[in-house]
Amino acid sequence: GGKHPVAMTGLVGIALLMSDAGVEPKKHTEHIGKAVDWLLKQCQTQRDGLIFSNHPSETTRYMEGHGLATQFLAATYARRSDGEPPKDRHDILVRAVNDIAKAQSAQGGWYHTSKVEGDDFDAVSSTVIQLQALHAADNAGVPSSLEATLHGQAYLRAVVQRLEGKAKKGDTGRLFDLTAAYAGSRFSFNEDRDDHGRKRFTRLQ
Repeated sequence: GGKHPVAMTGLVGIALLMSDAGVEPKKHTEHIGKAVDWLLKQCQTQRDGLIFSNHPSETTRYMEGHGLATQFLAATYARRSDGEPPKDRHDILVRAVNDIAKAQSAQGGWYHTSKVEGDDFDAVSSTVIQLQALHAADNAGVPSSLEATLHGQAYLRAVVQRLEGKAKKGDTGRLFDLTAAYAGSRFSFNEDRDDHGRKRFTRLQ
């Protein structure tokens, strides 16, 4: 047990937020707060804002955790209600989003590790997670890279076309990747959030 703590904390945090959505009184406020505090402490300032716990299980697979943690922290930041949250949370999210942009491969996708550390590879699952993180940050009012988003979506569309061609020929061995790539390539920014969001949504179509 105890493997992939950043990824699991981010994922469970997202689940708790969804469970509390539209419910009063909130049932999971204390646990969500603890998860936020723990993830904020994992932000590696010496690694351009990577959210990483140094656990051995994350050494070669940290980008999924970073993306899930960014999604969760952005969602809690967006749902703030009792005044402005501490400035350090905004700054950590800015660094986290910048780290995602820097980690992107030359092909447009993301891998389990970062391009900055010499790993210029890509994987569908990690790419979808990073695009969702950029989307969550944008919804929270945290600046994110439109260029990285467009490049990532173009990568997923290319994956969809390639895998659809294989599936038509009877090669169904990567249906999971095909489904994930299709869903991720359809991901777009919130058209109704504000003028900035509408402009970005138009450019993404």
